[in-house]
Amino acid sequence: MSVEERKDGPKQEKIRNNLTKDLETVVKAAITSPYSSTENIPSEITQNLCNSIEAIFIHGLRDPFFLKGTRYSKYPEPNFWPFVSKYSHKDIIFQITRHQQIKTEIGKSRAWIRIILNENSLNHYLDLLSAEKNAIQQFYGEEAFLRYLGDNEYSERIRGILKPLSKLPICAATNSSFLNTWTPTPLILAGLMDGKPLKVGTLQSRRNPRKGSETEEIAISALDVLVPEEDHDIGSPNRLRRKRLVSRATQRMSSNSEDDDRSSTYSHPSLLDTGDMGYQHAAFSSKVNIPPSSAIDCYSSKKTAFKELEIAKFERVGFARRDYFKSRIKSK
Repeated sequence: MSVEERKDGPKQEKIRNNLTKDLETVVKAAITSPYSSTENIPSEITQNLCNSIEAIFIHGLRDPFFLKGTRYSKYPEPNFWPFVSKYSHKDIIFQITRHQQIKTEIGKSRAWIRIILNENSLNHYLDLLSAEKNAIQQFYGEEAFLRYLGDNEYSERIRGILKPLSKLPICAATNSSFLNTWTPTPLILAGLMDGKPLKVGTLQSRRNPRKGSETEEIAISALDVLVPEEDHDIGSPNRLRRKRLVSRATQRMSSNSEDDDRSSTYSHPSLLDTGDMGYQHAAFSSKVNIPPSSAIDCYSSKKTAFKELEIAKFERVGFARRDYFKSRIKSK
């Protein structure tokens, strides 16, 4: 362990503890949420669950596996796709390559998280990945959350927390351009950004919403987390300005989607193995009974996708708005 890693130990331990508490909270929220054999857990809970799992996979990721020059920037861009793609079932790899809106390796990473949650195979992959000692050491520092899964006591606790996810009906959207870049919450949870993450419980869903009102409810709920209460009035000037800001932000994201793929450049490209490793390890994956990709494409649900996109959109705009006002205050 380097001197820097030893000095950073207490901070990383605190982050791991917070991640564990966040996992407990979000899984409990999922268990107690309204769902049935025909209804998936609410999209708001699913989004929070994805944030927490993403934070686990980016925590402690080594510097070379950040898009070049972003490790210590304002908005870091970690990328664990080179790691998980080596050990993923070939059906999952194929499914991700079919998603036309996924254009970056960050998008592939985030889609991968959602697929294994949809297929209830998260614990299977944690078992598989934590057993790959050499690979996990190459990709993650000693204080990383995933490295600690090698400790039996710690591993048992985390698997106990995540066990209910193997039976919950989860349907996260996996084919979305919004997955191509990071939202702030997983970066904050992983200690890569300062700020307050989107919390479970702040986005409430009704059991029987009025027909046609679901999208409005989600937008307002997400907005409540990110903007002052006095700005919520639909006719207020602030609300109208915010609507224009959302529109401009969405247009920029859409126009830049093709450029995102070209930005996937690493500090040390030699560390990446882009050969047939994913397919070689698919055989080993089958030994731990990882289920193949489901034939039922639940992630194509327009309602689910729209809800998650609204949450992501308002989260991004909220953080951009916060930074704008911070800069205005500093300039005065």
